[in-house]
Amino acid sequence: MAVYAGWGALVFGHEALPPYLFFPLAAYLTALHTSLQHESIHALYNWPQWLRNLIAFPPLGLVYPYPLYKRLHKVHHRDVRVTDPIDDPESFYVTPERWRRIGSLGRALLLVHQTLAGRMILGPLVAVGGLAVTEVPKLLRLDGEAVRTWGVHAALLAALFMAVEAAGLAWWTYVLCFAWPGLMLTLLRSFAEHRSADDPQARTAIVESGNFFGFLFLFNNLHVVHHRDPAMPWYEIPAFYRENRDRLAAENGGFVFAGYGELARRHLFKPVFHPVHPAY
Repeated sequence: MAVYAGWGALVFGHEALPPYLFFPLAAYLTALHTSLQHESIHALYNWPQWLRNLIAFPPLGLVYPYPLYKRLHKVHHRDVRVTDPIDDPESFYVTPERWRRIGSLGRALLLVHQTLAGRMILGPLVAVGGLAVTEVPKLLRLDGEAVRTWGVHAALLAALFMAVEAAGLAWWTYVLCFAWPGLMLTLLRSFAEHRSADDPQARTAIVESGNFFGFLFLFNNLHVVHHRDPAMPWYEIPAFYRENRDRLAAENGGFVFAGYGELARRHLFKPVFHPVHPAY
């Protein structure tokens, strides 16, 4: 209720807010909506399906159709394959074959994409481009599931843009103030969530953070807790982490960051890892 009420207030009351308030609030709410979609996949499993869809289907972030995101994210949660560039659809690694195939410019782009600055600036373009590469061929060959998914998504986007235009907000303003920075914030969360490691438990990070980012990500910055128990509601994660902090840090091999400030200091311009997956 808070997410959608806040979104409606921003869209229809945008003229009442100065840009320095409107822009960060729009970005924050859009990223929070993505966190809500993520929560609906896992912790709302005992809710009726129609209610989960009602909560999660509106494409406030524009890019990902909810059914596609849900399907890919469930595959990602096969922890034994997390980070594998072939089996994990959310992996930021590539195989050596792809590394050789993309040429020097592509390799440079991937290295920049592994820095925090590169992920924030180029990440939205890389995400949209990667989605187009995988989904456009399916649409061209009239794959039934893809046609249904993107047909519904297109209809929802049309309705959203009609509402935005009716509120006197240009569609490109919505893209630049809501969707683009909202995706940037979501990419901040996923920047160092996973790494390659022999032990699957050591592949998932902990980023200790305050309530500003913690609430924005519904405490999935404490990501090892989420992978340990995906059905745990977001509001139970902080207490569980505090009670089990030392054990969780030991189990994940000390893959712990003291907040996003530390991530920025260490990896703003330095790759968090080499793009080629070590197992290959």
